[in-house]
Amino acid sequence: MVAIFFIFLYGVLGFFYYKLLRPYNIGFSIKNKNFAGLIVFKEFFALIGLSSIFLSLYPIYFFNGFDNTLQESVVYISFWVWASLFFYTISLFVGTNITYRLFYRNTGNARSLRSLLFISIFLAVILYLYLVFFYGVRHAFFDAIFRGESLLNIRLDNKYATSIPSFMLSIFNIFIYFSIIIFSFSKIEKRSVMYFCALILLYLLTYDGGKAHLFNGIILYILIKLSQRSYIKLNFSLIFKFLLIIVFLVFLVIYIVRVQYPDFNDEQLTKYFINRLGVGQMGGTYEQFNLNLYDPQYVYHSIPFASLLLDYPVFQKDLMLVSEGILDPTRTGIKNSLFISEASAFGWFYLILSPFIVGFNTAISIALIALFLSKFYLGDRVLSFKISTFLFLCMNTLTGGFSEYIFFKSAILIIISISIIIFSTKVFNTLIRK
Repeated sequence: MVAIFFIFLYGVLGFFYYKLLRPYNIGFSIKNKNFAGLIVFKEFFALIGLSSIFLSLYPIYFFNGFDNTLQESVVYISFWVWASLFFYTISLFVGTNITYRLFYRNTGNARSLRSLLFISIFLAVILYLYLVFFYGVRHAFFDAIFRGESLLNIRLDNKYATSIPSFMLSIFNIFIYFSIIIFSFSKIEKRSVMYFCALILLYLLTYDGGKAHLFNGIILYILIKLSQRSYIKLNFSLIFKFLLIIVFLVFLVIYIVRVQYPDFNDEQLTKYFINRLGVGQMGGTYEQFNLNLYDPQYVYHSIPFASLLLDYPVFQKDLMLVSEGILDPTRTGIKNSLFISEASAFGWFYLILSPFIVGFNTAISIALIALFLSKFYLGDRVLSFKISTFLFLCMNTLTGGFSEYIFFKSAILIIISISIIIFSTKVFNTLIRK
């Protein structure tokens, strides 16, 4: 009965989001050709909503990573989760409405994307080679397939044994996703050039062996291509193609998991997907509401570039160590959770405000990135808003924490990364003219 109620609540939430935000790029509307909202829907239903449903259907001990969560706390926490998404949606709508009224307008034709595309790919490749030669990074997916090594061990070595600064990895990921977005919006006449760019981006996208990057990259390309179609008619052919893509992605994810865990049987594989997809992204939320970790120093992680000057604890890292009882912090990652869990570790005042902060920050950040991109390169604000919306949603997930949103940490890093690409592109164009 509780599970049915949560299915109803998330249905209401999805309809509410759809009705409020469909006129905007961050919404979903076939008529308006807005598809970025499907990225948010993926989080609402696949990564967040399913956890409330599964945890209502099965006892807590059935799932991994919930050792400190009491069964009687599940429904209470699930209501907190749903309410936070509801107020996040309202805040996102209000913030987006204001920024669009102030800044969203047609300011003329956009400049050619060709140079921007090639330079962004070039910079991503250069940074990747720098990580390979100076930090010893390995291509996790290729090494696991062709050398028979453990994909998980390679990923852990890349992340912790190499000691790569976190901001450098963030810039690298921004370069990759920005390149994919520009590639998707570009009209490349020569098929050989198009396939060559696609192969490079695919190689870079799979370097860390994660399923999320590959899946997000493919979905991103499809959504942008749909948004560029002059007319979209829901017919049997389009639905059939869509179903084929879903089947392909499902088999692709299963194949990657088989590479990562070659000894899994079918039962273990099923349980893995339930734990990873169904509840894995939300385990930290339920654990934090039971453990109640608190440290005012966690807020330092929200200050841009504070790690260069200060040594401070990171909430999601501490949550993983305490929740899983891990003693070696160098051989484990972070525990994913909805933004309200990290906000509660800052203090209950932040917990109450967090949905509003995340919603307004998302709207303002997208506008700031779009204005920067249109002012210093593209000239076209409409296209700039589309690019910034897709880029920000790819780089920031609702289950990625709260610290990225307080002082616009993510937006600042994205603007710095884009400025590097734009400056390099302008230098390149100047040299060509000479």
